[in-house]
Amino acid sequence: MSPAKKLFPVLITQMLQFSLFLAGCNTNSPQSDQLSVSEKEKIKSEITQRVDKYYEAVKTNNIDEILSFWSDSDEFIHAGDGSIFGGYKEWSNWLREWTKPDRKWLYWNNRDIHVIPIDKIAATYTMNFENAYIEKGDTMKVRGSWTFVFRKEYSGWKVIASNGMHKGFDY
Repeated sequence: MSPAKKLFPVLITQMLQFSLFLAGCNTNSPQSDQLSVSEKEKIKSEITQRVDKYYEAVKTNNIDEILSFWSDSDEFIHAGDGSIFGGYKEWSNWLREWTKPDRKWLYWNNRDIHVIPIDKIAATYTMNFENAYIEKGDTMKVRGSWTFVFRKEYSGWKVIASNGMHKGFDY
């Protein structure tokens, strides 16, 4: 693969992260002006609860709850570690393969969490994470950073775009 083709997914991910950063930091935007302090706090609470519920589902291998976290829409995109996974169908198929009943989670910790309400139906959640699990007798320790872009849909807050990076695997 040419250097340009290898660099393209990384650039797309970084551009999305920068766009989200600007949207969240622009306090003069019409969207942020539409939200009162109490509305922002309510959105932050709802998003935080949604993410906490998702990671509980991950730790218990509850595939139905895991899949309900993601928006099953044409706009959905998931990128990570410099690659674009694609739309909901590709991502949900990958999650079904990844979720294994024999995986034992030791811990999952999110820190440095930033929830930024953009407007009444959009928000971002960015964090650093560390987790560890046992699979096939091997202990896997993972850390990284991730950003979720949420959209409020009829059935609640769903991730419409996701991107991040695993900083390292310790075996």
